Amino acid sequence: MPFAKLLAGALCFSYAAVAQPGQLHDAIKKGDLASVRTMIAEGVDVDEVDFVSGSPLHIASVKGEFELVELLLEAGADVNSEEFGKSDTPLHWASLGGFAPIIERLRQAGADIDALNEYQNSALHIAAESGHADAARKLIELGADTSARNQKGNSAMHLAGAAQLFDIVELLKAKGAQPPPPENIGPALASASPTRGEERFMVKCIRCHALPETRKTEVAPSLWNIVDRQQAAQEGFQYSAALGRLDGIWSFENLNLLLLDSRNYFPGNAMSQGDAMDILEPQDRADIIAFLRLQSSEPVPLP
Repeated sequence: MPFAKLLAGALCFSYAAVAQPGQLHDAIKKGDLASVRTMIAEGVDVDEVDFVSGSPLHIASVKGEFELVELLLEAGADVNSEEFGKSDTPLHWASLGGFAPIIERLRQAGADIDALNEYQNSALHIAAESGHADAARKLIELGADTSARNQKGNSAMHLAGAAQLFDIVELLKAKGAQPPPPENIGPALASASPTRGEERFMVKCIRCHALPETRKTEVAPSLWNIVDRQQAAQEGFQYSAALGRLDGIWSFENLNLLLLDSRNYFPGNAMSQGDAMDILEPQDRADIIAFLRLQSSEPVPLP
């Protein structure tokens, strides 16, 4: 047989014997454990990343394929590999799928529990936002940072509240996710200026909240008579689940918390729209509260 034909035959055999790009991804998507074993034995690149599906470990993790995850890790797959262009790790994908056993196995293999993707979301953010209570609970158990905030300034606790995972909200609070309350607002209220407060209100609040007793809005509840009003009590207004479950009053202190950090003191509420909603200066908050106090037919006394 001519040498050229022998060489061509050898090349064809070699080409067929080694898995081609994407074949490992396809086998994992199908859950084909036998084919994956064969390809690993033949020396396939277990860390190959495509433009859509991440690495093989990403796919196995999001599909909940524990045996495939185990097989890939034993073959030396990079437990902290990043999805092309997005920085999600297999731990992010396991959290997206809600698979607590895989989360635990990845962590045992050295997964960075607080790795951040391009939006600064940790795996705990992903689990909370996706509504996966078991996954969130496992991440907390494994030591995830409960107070980390993403690119939009949202904590996992706020995302859990928005997903109505209030058991996870309470668990996160117990693990220190909620910051301690600020200093008593009383002294600042004593020197507060309702005029300055009105100016701040017109910048920060008027887009959504109505003030006169006769004016209503579908965006947010009216703030007329808000001081010492029962929480979530405006008739006819559809509150978010996070605020609808409250049963206290809008005291001076609770209004102070709402203006300071609504996402972490009232996690899951619908009013939060990035860092611009947080009023950090105590006197600015006191001025707004002093203004709101006067928006009533019978203003309550100052503390």
